[in-house]
Amino acid sequence: MYLTPEKAQLLLSGQSIMGHPGSPEYGREITAEELLNQEVRRASFSKGTWRILSDYIREPEQEQAPFEQGVTMC
Repeated sequence: MYLTPEKAQLLLSGQSIMGHPGSPEYGREITAEELLNQEVRRASFSKGTWRILSDYIREPEQEQAPFEQGVTMC
């Protein structure tokens, strides 16, 4: 999606915007909640334009207790 200052204002006020992943035929509505709950994975700046790859914020995985092998006799 091409994020202009105007679109950024709409998102920050909780509104949705139209966007696409680089091909307008795949355009769709993007909600503020969906986009603002993502984090930047990769960013590059070239010829006056930022290109940013984002993904959903993932909760850290909890470590599981080690599995103990054994037999319990009753």
